[in-house]
Amino acid sequence: MAMVIGRRSVLTCAHVVNEALGHAGASTPKPSGLVRIVFPLAAVQSERLASVSTWIPVQRGNKPGDVALLLLEHDEADIPPDVGIADFADITGRTIDQDRLGVYGIRGGESIGQHVQARFVGDAGAAMTQLDSTDVAGQLIRAGFSGGGVFDEREQAIVGMVQRVKADVYKRQQVRLSRRDRPDHRRH
Repeated sequence: MAMVIGRRSVLTCAHVVNEALGHAGASTPKPSGLVRIVFPLAAVQSERLASVSTWIPVQRGNKPGDVALLLLEHDEADIPPDVGIADFADITGRTIDQDRLGVYGIRGGESIGQHVQARFVGDAGAAMTQLDSTDVAGQLIRAGFSGGGVFDEREQAIVGMVQRVKADVYKRQQVRLSRRDRPDHRRH
């Protein structure tokens, strides 16, 4: 999974990029290969080639990391407008512990994804916070959700990125990107 954050830029996890390129998920060198990005939820399914612009590899322990910013290659068309651009909430200074959250993921080998309701459980060290599924249908946040946004219903915007899976505990790194820091944002 990944989040479109501009007409030509995508944010995801470093381990997602590594695995897409056939490398070990925890590999730390910045990849030089091109990444094929597929937009399965677009009105007309399409794909683009991108390269890694910013690379913060997976770190040992609970240190912040596992982030990759991908930029489309110069000869690639812009990302289709119907895909939409993620809108991030600036949640600095307020708790979102009681907010209703949602995540979306597509497991490897599957063509249909699933929405899962979630809640914050608590800090998990460094910039990590633990999420837990609250879906009454028994849906779980699992592999295939990494790189996807954590949507806050109160904010009507993204407040984080699903990042790690560990012994059925799912964590995300809180991504605090103020709208004023991104001139190309839009609500959708």
